[in-house]
Amino acid sequence: MKIIRQSIYETNSSSTHSITMCMKSDYEKWKNGELYYFRDTNDFITKEERNRILKEMILEDKIDIDYNNKTITFNGKTVNYTDWEDKEQKIKEMMTDEELSKITETEIDKYLEESFDKYEMPCSYEDYYGNMEYETYKTDFVTPNGEEVVSFGYYGNNY
Repeated sequence: MKIIRQSIYETNSSSTHSITMCMKSDYEKWKNGELYYFRDTNDFITKEERNRILKEMILEDKIDIDYNNKTITFNGKTVNYTDWEDKEQKIKEMMTDEELSKITETEIDKYLEESFDKYEMPCSYEDYYGNMEYETYKTDFVTPNGEEVVSFGYYGNNY
């Protein structure tokens, strides 16, 4: 093993490892369908927050970016951008509440059904454990201060 960064254990393994720690109460809400787990932020979110994220993903798919000409086209309107930050800002400005409100539950369901990369999306308990390509685990424990905590995640390889 080669030391690359101080106090970090790294291997050249091509396997995947994930660990998430949360309060047992949040885990139970997730299990009961009250919350969704969002890997991007490693946090639990409400259905409303999940729907907003999915609506933004749907809108992003409707935005055409021409990297050669540095233009963004959405709803027939084309704007120029100067650099990556400017591009991201202009895309954000296009995602108005009005545009997001036009996306229906049916569109969200279709998007979820047809999307290739489920790992980017907020997921229900059933989605997480039912669609995982890796081995999963869950461990409950109590901290010295009496807090009930859950550790869960996945590991393995899929090649």
